[in-house]
Amino acid sequence: MNASLTDLVRSICEEFCDCILIDEENQSFLIYVQKKWHQPLCSRLAQLDAVEVFRHKRKNKHVILFQMLQALPEDDIFFEEDDDDEIDIDDWGN
Repeated sequence: MNASLTDLVRSICEEFCDCILIDEENQSFLIYVQKKWHQPLCSRLAQLDAVEVFRHKRKNKHVILFQMLQALPEDDIFFEEDDDDEIDIDDWGN
C-alpha cells in the first residue's frame, strides 16, 4: 500500500480496533475488533476498496483479514487449451 493509504487505513482502524497488523508487501491488514464495530468499520473500509478475505468470530470480537483491491492482478488469467486432447466424434468411425 502506498504511504497515504496505509496511514488512512491505520487511522480508521485505530478508532474501532484493539489491534491492527498491516502487511504492506501483500497490501493486506489484519484487525481485531469488537462485534458492535464490525459493520461500521467494514462499510468504511469498503469505500477504500478493501475486501474482507477472512473472518473469525471469537466471543464478542472478530478477527478479520482485509485485502486491498488494487493489490489484486488486473489482467485476467487465461489458460491455454490443448487442441491435441480434443476428440472429434466423427473420428470414432467403424
